Amino acid sequence: MLEEEMKKYHKLASITSYAVMGIVIVYALVIEIFKNTAAEFKPLLDPQAAIAVKYASFFIAASVFFTIKQIAKAKFKSEKNKTAEEFLENIFFVSIIRAAVFEVPAFMGFICFFLAGAYIEFYILSAFTFIMVISYFPKLDNWNKELKRKFN
Repeated sequence: MLEEEMKKYHKLASITSYAVMGIVIVYALVIEIFKNTAAEFKPLLDPQAAIAVKYASFFIAASVFFTIKQIAKAKFKSEKNKTAEEFLENIFFVSIIRAAVFEVPAFMGFICFFLAGAYIEFYILSAFTFIMVISYFPKLDNWNKELKRKFN
């Protein structure tokens, strides 16, 4: 029973991670369309404000990594992990939160493009998103190892 539930949770977590990567690709397509077809496109901010937005975007991207570490630590150390099923739910929850939070840098780059015209920064932030999603992609073997380590 637990094996079936783990596969179901893993499939949902994997789909969520793939969806985040798909969203980043959609952002890139939208930016390329604007960049190449909208000859009249001008960023919404003046150059000095644009620099501040760029720095803020990179700061937020850097803070994502530390935030996700803290969320995972807090969730796994909680006393709610008394059964294998609850622990599996926590692994799933952390995987979903990671995927959602890792999308933030790419979204900030997307916003940065429209505010500051910073398409290179978008691609840097999107690469960070892809690297983080791939690095923390939910792996069924890891989930099995964690459950066995904790409950055997």
